[in-house]
Order: sequence, then C-alpha cells, then structure tokens
Amino acid sequence: MANQEEPSTEPEKIVAIAVDSSMHSERAVKFYCDFIHKPEYKVLLIHTTEPMYLTTVAAAGYVSQGSGLSMKQLQQMEAEQKRRVHHLKKQHEEHLKGKSVHVDWKIVEATTTAGDAIVTTAGDAGALMILMGTRGLGAFRRTILGSVSDYVLHHAKVPVMICH
Repeated sequence: MANQEEPSTEPEKIVAIAVDSSMHSERAVKFYCDFIHKPEYKVLLIHTTEPMYLTTVAAAGYVSQGSGLSMKQLQQMEAEQKRRVHHLKKQHEEHLKGKSVHVDWKIVEATTTAGDAIVTTAGDAGALMILMGTRGLGAFRRTILGSVSDYVLHHAKVPVMICH
C-alpha cells in the first residue's frame, strides 16, 4: 500500500491585505511581497465598495423626484464600478503572480463602513494579520473625516500593519 499524506490539520495561514486603487495600497502589497511573504501563506485581498442598490433607489422614487439621475445613469455607474474592480483585481494579480503568491479575493459591499467591512471579512477568514496602506491624512482631517486604517487598527482582533 502506497504511503498517503494525511491532510494537514494545521489551519491555513492567511494574511489579509486591504486594497484599493491608490498607490498606498500598491505599496502595501509590495511590502508584503518583499518582507512578509512565506510560501505557506495565503493572501486574501479585500476590497470594499459602496453598495449600488439600483432597485431600492428607483423604488424609493429618487430617480423620478428630480434627482437628476435616470435609471440608465445609475446602471452605468454600477457598470463603471464593476469595471474599476475588475481592473484593480488584474493590477494586483499581475504583481503577485510573479512572486508565487496564492491569492484569493473578497469584494465586499460595505453596508456600514469600509473599516468595519475589512475587520469583519478578515476575522471571518481567520486571518493572522491585516496589512493595508494609509493615505496619510493629517491629524485634523483624520479627526473630521475619519480614517479607515485608524478604524482597522483600533477594532481588529489580529495584528495590523499599516504601510505609509
């Protein structure tokens, strides 16, 4: 009888990387590849989008109440959002392919905040850590506008690395 390897009982080692189309996000992915990646690690790229509730918007009468947006324009906005996400996936996958990184994607419609969606998604996946870029808002702007990286840093239950 041939020796068969038993399935590993060790949990997957997942590193969650929050990505968008910014150069800060690209830097975070590059940092992961250059300094963190190990062959046994699996990367979960998380991208959050704003929900496009076309039927809800239309049903609520926003289109017909003089909002200036037609149903066709809303559908075009949704198609453009999907096109941007496809481009983002292609951009990051090309970069990671050359580094022999196993990549999974999770596109999340953030029904609350982007930070909450990232923390929840990484937690649900069992990520060992979260890596993300930051746009480097000043203290005043961050206080007024909030910061996704600040939210993730303070709410994640796993280590968070923020690349600046």
